[in-house]
Amino acid sequence: TWGISRGGSAKPKKTAPMKVKENDLLPLLLEEFPHMNISHPTMNKMWQQQLSQIEQFKSPRVRNQWKLQNEVLETLKKHNLLVDVLKREQAHNRRLHEFRQ
Repeated sequence: TWGISRGGSAKPKKTAPMKVKENDLLPLLLEEFPHMNISHPTMNKMWQQQLSQIEQFKSPRVRNQWKLQNEVLETLKKHNLLVDVLKREQAHNRRLHEFRQ
């Protein structure tokens, strides 16, 4: 896409990489509603929002982040329980050793 800078010259804007059929929604809407007048800034914003939403839906990384975060929390809980058990065992062994002396 192209954007107009403050100086009035047109410069290309960086956009997310597009894949086949990702850009079908807005042209379809414009065909369905030809009487709508949409300004260029609004159209650019709509394109950017569409691309970001598509990337979010398609990105397995987002789903994996939640899954990994939950796994990390579960592992942390298990670690804390194990540390607690080990501390109790050490305290028990210490008391047992003191009792034997």
